[in-house]
Amino acid sequence: MKISLLSTSAGTGDYLDDENFEEVDIYDPVPSSADFGVHLNGDSMEPQFQDGELVWFTKMEELESGDLGLFYLNGKTYFKKFIVNKNGNFLVSLNAKYAPIPILEYDTFKIFAKLATD
Repeated sequence: MKISLLSTSAGTGDYLDDENFEEVDIYDPVPSSADFGVHLNGDSMEPQFQDGELVWFTKMEELESGDLGLFYLNGKTYFKKFIVNKNGNFLVSLNAKYAPIPILEYDTFKIFAKLATD
């Protein structure tokens, strides 16, 4: 299977560029719903996801609160948990040493994809 690979931050954010990817042949199991994969940079999604790990995503523009996804916020991309509550919308790390990132009214925000789970 040939699939596109990108790199994104699990912590402070990375710049995502449509031209900054590589196509590789993958021989390990890939979730059937996966559209693309990214290599993670950082430890903010530990212990469940590790620095350098290849994570698979399904393109999706809407997520439910609690979903793990790939997001664009003010020019950078993040792999985080999407949380919606009475205090607002947040990108939340699984590693407790990182504070939630609020999504503010005038931020540039987009949902790229949901973590592929099948």
